[in-house]
Amino acid sequence: MKNIILTGFRDLDYLLKGLRESELIFVGGRPCTGKSTFALNIAQNVVEHQKIPTLFFSLEESISIDDLIIKSRAHKKSDKIGLIIIDYLQLLWDEGFETAQSRTSSITQKLKKLALELSIPIIVFSQLPKVVRNSDDYRPILQDLRCIGAIEQDLDIVIFLYRDEFYNKTTECKGITEIIVAKNYRGDVGAIELAFNQKLRKFVNVPEKVIKIESRGIEFKKDILKSYLEKGYDLIEEKLIDTSKSRMRIYFFRKEENGILKITTVELN
Repeated sequence: MKNIILTGFRDLDYLLKGLRESELIFVGGRPCTGKSTFALNIAQNVVEHQKIPTLFFSLEESISIDDLIIKSRAHKKSDKIGLIIIDYLQLLWDEGFETAQSRTSSITQKLKKLALELSIPIIVFSQLPKVVRNSDDYRPILQDLRCIGAIEQDLDIVIFLYRDEFYNKTTECKGITEIIVAKNYRGDVGAIELAFNQKLRKFVNVPEKVIKIESRGIEFKKDILKSYLEKGYDLIEEKLIDTSKSRMRIYFFRKEENGILKITTVELN
């Protein structure tokens, strides 16, 4: 589809239905959750697979938001960029503010205006503060944004990174990062899982579950669809993969008991 950018991560793209023009997307995580790696992986996926010019700001030292805006406008004009990624929010600077919270609020307002002006999505990564809660669940939530500033109203999509192994030494999710979509003005929220490939130093899709079934005609296919929908699955799409043998794949999406959204593929042979 035109003007839709995919992150390259299968389950996240199904959940978000891609990134759209003029959106401001916030990605936050606590230290050592892989924010910079995730930022680079998205940039690489967009450039390599969709051939979309991407402007990546790696802010190893402070830069003013006004300088960033000037550079972005210039690259939009000369390079026809389709995406901006900023790593990360706390290293952007804006003059005339007494507190970090008020400064950050001003910066997100300007980033949203820039996204609207250039008609492209902007992804801004951010450090999340450690928050004490009366709960054993350490997953970030929208209320955590208040420690950063009054920024939620500027954000179209809010994504959090969470690694359970940092908090639960006996977890079965070692090497797994939850990508939590906590806000999505276009609809679906939820969480998906990505694995981290230590050798390649990159996030990768968790293998999808494929169920192979011997097909017995069109009525059998209808029964399969009905049975999965009754179990709480959502139909994503049907795809004919071999016209000569009428082989078909049906993709379903469902929220598991742990709250993670996962894809199940039914292949009719």
